[in-house]
Amino acid sequence: MYRLDALDRQIILHLQRDGRIPYVELARLVGVSEATVRRRVERLIAEGVIEVVACVEPRKVGLGVEALVYLQAELDKLTHIGQTLAAMPEVREVIYTSGAHDLVLRVALASNDDLLPFLTRRVATIPGVKATQTSYVLQTEKHIHDWQLPERPVAPQPSQARPLILVVDDDADFCAAASMVLEAEGYQVMASCNGREAKAILQEQTPALILLDLMMETPLAGLEVLQAVRDDPRLCGIPVLAISAIRSSEWASAFPSPEQLPFDGFVDKPIEPGLLLEKVHRLVG
Repeated sequence: MYRLDALDRQIILHLQRDGRIPYVELARLVGVSEATVRRRVERLIAEGVIEVVACVEPRKVGLGVEALVYLQAELDKLTHIGQTLAAMPEVREVIYTSGAHDLVLRVALASNDDLLPFLTRRVATIPGVKATQTSYVLQTEKHIHDWQLPERPVAPQPSQARPLILVVDDDADFCAAASMVLEAEGYQVMASCNGREAKAILQEQTPALILLDLMMETPLAGLEVLQAVRDDPRLCGIPVLAISAIRSSEWASAFPSPEQLPFDGFVDKPIEPGLLLEKVHRLVG
């Protein structure tokens, strides 16, 4: 976290009021040299504390209809869906959320007639989109670029240990989506892309839960990880939630029934975010 001092906060406040203010005028307002202001602004930009951009007002350029679109999606396709939507020119914002919906879009369109084709031909055809709900934006009282840094920083809350969950899956999109959903619920997450890496991580970490794919570098690599966990006195008590598409694959006949294996839960892919969280809460609390 970048620590702002009093001068940084003054500079940011004036830039939020007028992003085009000349450095010489800004220096006069905050009572330091122009060179100091220039260095501070450059550092704030380099550290990612502020961005300097031009914001377009949609209604002024003929895009008079704005709407919020709430999406429910399959977890393993969530990242791909978000990236696909972000590439659409109608979409102004793409936000990943927890709760009843997985994604929220803010879209700008020329007319009401454009909304239905956008939803049915552009959004609904993306693989993994399950349901949408739409609300028209009638009026915006405050835009994101109107927000100003509070005068006093929020007092830090006492730190609490968050349960660590290890996600083991060779599908990078699934790992990213699962991490996003779990972190939004307050969990710490580590991800591993194969069984060998997972076993190496488990030599140093003791997670509260392992989310384990079965088919990775080999069709049953996940079972090897499971056996290593159950054979280790330090790890044997960790709950393991298996998440896999193996029962619908060509390897299904080689896979024992979940009841025959020491899993604490088994879920077939694709899995909904809500179901994943339900299983995790049950095993971790």
